[in-house]
Amino acid sequence: MPEGIIDAIKKLASKKMIEAEKKVTKWLGDPMKKGAVAGEKFSEDGDEGIDNFRHPMSARYTSEAIQKKTGNIPVVSNALGFMGGGMLGAAHELSTVFNDKRPWKVKLQESGEDMINNLVGAAVGSTPFISSKQKTDFLSYLSANNMLPDGIVLTGKYKNQNAYFKKNK
Repeated sequence: MPEGIIDAIKKLASKKMIEAEKKVTKWLGDPMKKGAVAGEKFSEDGDEGIDNFRHPMSARYTSEAIQKKTGNIPVVSNALGFMGGGMLGAAHELSTVFNDKRPWKVKLQESGEDMINNLVGAAVGSTPFISSKQKTDFLSYLSANNMLPDGIVLTGKYKNQNAYFKKNK
């Protein structure tokens, strides 16, 4: 296939995935925005927050929204929340890789790290019998103690920086 056709297919697929993601996000009450807001509270510089806190928080909120949408049926809704939070996180990562001009090795590493963080957040969000505060505190602890991948693969002049919390160093 000619390169122009491949690029057109990638662009169309990416656009369709982003449109679908926006609809699902709205239906679930915008868990990505809730994750970004939570991340801002822990950020040292006022941006959308540390990536290895924002991603799990967004997936946690996605999981909880799915559980609520499925009637909070014990075990069933928890499982659906976990699976949905993980799958929607993976779909989000897939929707971003085609618009990223960095090398594939870099994009795949960063997406992989983000997916790990999404799965952790979805698992925490699906855990019954613990409070919302306990869930936030646990994800904060994992992030603040650098127990999750940083979710950022920096290249060029930024490659030696990291996006971890620095307060426990």
